Amino acid sequence: MLFTPFTFQNGKTAKNRIFKSAMEEQLAQNDQPSEKLVRLYGTWAKGGAGVLVTGNVMVAESGKGSINDVVISDSRSLE
Repeated sequence: MLFTPFTFQNGKTAKNRIFKSAMEEQLAQNDQPSEKLVRLYGTWAKGGAGVLVTGNVMVAESGKGSINDVVISDSRSLE
C-alpha cells in the first residue's frame, strides 16, 4: 500500500504514500533559500517521495522562529 498512488480531495495525485513532513532545515542565507537548501530538496525529490512539504518558510521577517529560516516576502526568491 505504501507504494500505491493516493488521490487527494482536490483531485491531485501523489505517486505513492511516502510523505516528507515539514522540518526546520536552518539553511537560509540572508533570509533567502541557499544552494544547500535547493540541493537538499532536489535530493529528496530524486528519492521518490510522493509528497514533500517545505520547512519553515516565513512570509514576513517578524514570523521567523530561528535565525536561518527562509523569508519570502517578495518575488526575488521565487526563481
